[in-house]
Amino acid sequence: MLRNIVLFGSRAKGNNTERSDIDMAVYGGDFDGFYWDIKEKINSLLMFDIIQADSAISDDLKHEIEKDGVIIYEKTR
Repeated sequence: MLRNIVLFGSRAKGNNTERSDIDMAVYGGDFDGFYWDIKEKINSLLMFDIIQADSAISDDLKHEIEKDGVIIYEKTR
């Protein structure tokens, strides 16, 4: 089960353009299922860049997510 989803990048910072992609970090759960649900079910011209944050990601990216990320989903007990 997904623990949380964090929006990061230009859309989280508020300096996006209308063509900016949507960067999301996913923690826990069925990442592949979530990834394909987004790709297949959301009809949008916008691109989604979705990362599995529990996997090995660079320290710079980790820092960016922690600093500027906005939690858009958080599992409650």
